[in-house]
Formats: sequence, C-alpha cells, structure tokens
Amino acid sequence: MGNYASFGGMKFIPELNSTTLHKLLKSSPEYTVDTEKGKIYRTLIDEVYPEIEKEIFLIQKPYR
Repeated sequence: MGNYASFGGMKFIPELNSTTLHKLLKSSPEYTVDTEKGKIYRTLIDEVYPEIEKEIFLIQKPYR
C-alpha cells in the first residue's frame, strides 16, 4: 500500500480524494469473499487504511 515510485523514493499522490480511494479499495471482489485472503484484505481496508490515509495524501514534511 505504499505510494513511492521505484528506487528514487519519489512520492506520488493519488488524483482522487481519500473517500473515493477508500470506496475504490472496498469495491474489489476480494473485499466480499469469505476466505482467509478476503479477511486479511478487509482488515487492511477497514482498519489499516484509516490509520495511514493521512500519510498517503500529504506532501509536507515528513511525509514527502
């Protein structure tokens, strides 16, 4: 779930807002399947994404 391009460590910012990105991540078929992989994916989207969304979209120090 990182947003750094290649070896140069250049950060890219998604060209959509955090709510839209969250909806996009939840639209994956993996989000609804009842498998171990689906449970892990749901945990990442429901619990981890809210914890890191600020860092994904900020370009100020120390996030750039």
